[in-house]
Amino acid sequence: MDNSGPLSTEEYYSLKRLARLRYRLKYEPRRIIDLSLIFISIFIEWLGNTLLAPITPWYIDKLASGMDEGAAASILMASYAVGTFLSSLFTGPLSDRYGRRPVFILAMFLYTISYFLVANAWNIASFAGFRAIGGVSAGTRPVLYAFITDSSRVEDMRFYGSCISICNTVGGALGPTIGGWLASVGISFPFYFMGVLAAILFLLQLFFLRETKPREDKPEWLKWEYYECWKHQHQQQQGRDQANDVSSSDNLPPPLPPSGSIDAPPKGMSPMDEAKDMGLGAWSKKNKWFITTLVCLCLAAFAGQYAGNSWATVFGVLGADRYDLTEQQNGEAMGIQALVVIICTILYMYISNKIKPGLVAAFGFCLVVLAVIVPFIYSIWGTIIIGMCVYVGITFFFAGMAYCSALISPPKSRGLINSITMGVTNVGKPISDGGPCCLLIPPPIHRWCAGPSSRRSTI
Repeated sequence: MDNSGPLSTEEYYSLKRLARLRYRLKYEPRRIIDLSLIFISIFIEWLGNTLLAPITPWYIDKLASGMDEGAAASILMASYAVGTFLSSLFTGPLSDRYGRRPVFILAMFLYTISYFLVANAWNIASFAGFRAIGGVSAGTRPVLYAFITDSSRVEDMRFYGSCISICNTVGGALGPTIGGWLASVGISFPFYFMGVLAAILFLLQLFFLRETKPREDKPEWLKWEYYECWKHQHQQQQGRDQANDVSSSDNLPPPLPPSGSIDAPPKGMSPMDEAKDMGLGAWSKKNKWFITTLVCLCLAAFAGQYAGNSWATVFGVLGADRYDLTEQQNGEAMGIQALVVIICTILYMYISNKIKPGLVAAFGFCLVVLAVIVPFIYSIWGTIIIGMCVYVGITFFFAGMAYCSALISPPKSRGLINSITMGVTNVGKPISDGGPCCLLIPPPIHRWCAGPSSRRSTI
């Protein structure tokens, strides 16, 4: 927190979260604005990611009526995923070098342009190309994690991870619903709608978003933010050492700066940065389990993304082919699945304080396994319930991903580490949506779930 309010750091962090929010709104509204703009960008990204799902069959008729439906659906959905995957590999390192804010603003500008281009696509190739541009500009999740980690306590990353998951869930759930409704006006109208939303967010980020990248010449607000968090972490460690009868003479917090002064400490550090101010090579040598932990995190992220994106793609085709749903009904069926997911995401904030995030994620993946019974279910409500389980399970992992990433990332390479994890995560998107599309073969789950007529068409 900054020094504009009457409370000390200890008094501030002793408040409940809602009281902290009221305090921030009163004494430091810019912090709330920064976080709101970031969370809204996640919401917009996932809204656009799933907007196409319920109208996929009708877009195939418009742009590629002579192409196999499974292959065309894979191309339409996977183009966005491919762009997201490619950009997530370099947006993190770029933000380490040039700052978080420039990357966010440039990405949102491209995102805005891409939707107006998609709305005017003339064939499936142009649609896929323009959609890939939107995916490229949406691949800023590594920057987002770095942005929040730059000025937050490690304890708060579980809460922020839950907020990210809520934005993902709500955006992903409303995307099909809004896409289905707006498609009743015109098949391209949902993309014009997204272009306008993205343009508004671009202007807000351009004028209000602040920089958080760690550097020596931090702006005044970040110097205080980093210093207060750093001091609070030291005092917590001192209390733990005293409780264990360990001498804490070397761990005393630094003296407070004089009133009105902003020069101490000379180099502000966030809580995760303490004793980590080193490059990636030195950090990995110091922490022998760093590489192993990073690999496990990447594999779990890939599995979660693959399962979630596969379900979003499959359910659109499933609703139209097996259950004969209209565009609007298809979108509403997808939206229903989000109700339980949103509740479970909110509960995660409390669950993760009692149970380790890794154990919660493991339980979540057990729920995802239930998707294997979908080919044998011919009830729309049964399918929706399975979809709820899949999304809840994935949410239980991704809600803790920001926390885990913050724990293992050295500050000088924070964007790079986030790019690695999110890059592997986003590999699951093109593979689940269109891995087989290069062979013009729809994914196997499409054939089993779409019904007998679709299976015959792909044999």
